[in-house]
Amino acid sequence: MGQRDKTELLASILTAASRGNVNAVQMMYKAFLSYKKVKQYVSILLDAGMITCQEGNPRSYRITDIGRRFLHLYNQLDELLIDPSSQIIAMN
Repeated sequence: MGQRDKTELLASILTAASRGNVNAVQMMYKAFLSYKKVKQYVSILLDAGMITCQEGNPRSYRITDIGRRFLHLYNQLDELLIDPSSQIIAMN
């Protein structure tokens, strides 16, 4: 696996968070990132309103509608770049 850009890392964390309430360590393993990187990108996602945080021990995170929309558009773009002949259907 080559180096991933910031958008790809954000999408990896959002994918992990889309599976329900997950903590930072679970996101770390699902997104194949270091704990330090996960904490850094979780902060960005929280500020952007793409995930929410539930206090507890451990803290858990969940994707928001904004995060789902970003992830959907990211996946559509990724699919288009891999297969330019594919058609993207506009979302309502």
